[in-house]
Amino acid sequence: MSSTYGPFAQKNSVRPALPAACSLLICLSLFAVGCRSGDPAGPGEEERVYAVTAAEAVLEEVGKQLELTGELAPLRQVVVVPPLPGRVIEIKVAEGDPVFKGQLLIRMDSTQQELQLKQAQIAVEAGRVEIEKLEYLVEQGAVAEQVLRGARAELAQGEAQLDLARYAYDVTFLKSPLAGIVGYIWAKEGELVGNSQVVLVMNLDKVLVQLAVDEAQLVHLAPDMAVQVEVPAIGGIPRGGQVSVIGQVAVPGSRSFPVQIEVENTAGDLKPGMFARVLVQGQSRRAIMVPGSALRESEGRACLFVVSNNRVAERVVETGLRQDGKVEITAGLHQGERYVVRVPAGMADRSAVEISEGE
Repeated sequence: MSSTYGPFAQKNSVRPALPAACSLLICLSLFAVGCRSGDPAGPGEEERVYAVTAAEAVLEEVGKQLELTGELAPLRQVVVVPPLPGRVIEIKVAEGDPVFKGQLLIRMDSTQQELQLKQAQIAVEAGRVEIEKLEYLVEQGAVAEQVLRGARAELAQGEAQLDLARYAYDVTFLKSPLAGIVGYIWAKEGELVGNSQVVLVMNLDKVLVQLAVDEAQLVHLAPDMAVQVEVPAIGGIPRGGQVSVIGQVAVPGSRSFPVQIEVENTAGDLKPGMFARVLVQGQSRRAIMVPGSALRESEGRACLFVVSNNRVAERVVETGLRQDGKVEITAGLHQGERYVVRVPAGMADRSAVEISEGE
């Protein structure tokens, strides 16, 4: 009985209550801290007010002319690699030289290959003489037909060795695989080269403008479509081009697709690596356009800040055509709403702002 109602029993009954009370207080304090972390300013802190320029979303005429930018590249180019390792004896061309198909570019050391070729030629000639003798002896009945068949098999093997030796000798003379110009020479006279690039040959009768076109702009292009190409480095005079390739798979890590434009280069003034501007004529329409500075873009997500009652709301929007430094907003912003033109660093959803009207 004393163990149930005695003083020890009272102490045991109080102990469980203390940890429960402490846990409740800890949970409440953590909950309160979590609520405060989302406030624009904590207790006793003065809320920052951002000075921003705002503009009203209005409809503009777009799509008359789409401007894309890219880089020139050769329509055809080949990197020459020696099929067999060897030492470079003589380089017959210089960078920028015009070359014709089959022209000798580099002569490799062919001493060993030449000896092997002569050896194979001698073996084949001896084999053919032997065949003639055996054929006569078979006709006379002095040699069995089986001996002649064996000699012919040996001759076939010798002829195969001759073909290999001739190939090994021929490839010591590295020739141009196409007509064009020498773009770059990696090889040096006297050095050993293996399975490595030695000469770049480019055909520049036509060049390509290589582009990465945003998915929203892709609808304005079609295969074989005529476009205008401007290259500022040579005066920016427009010249005709034609869409040759529209990629079916986006560039990894982006929403852009590879596009190629072919341009005639009969004057030879267009050089690989030059910056190019492509102008595409399209049908005009009206759409909401905002400056690129109004958007925050990251990992395929675009946001802008809509202004209301001296505060901003961060809003996810969908974008479309990009033209003259502006971006089309296809969803998420309505005509008549005001938005921040240039987003200052640190501004977030629900920030307080002091507004001046944009242009």
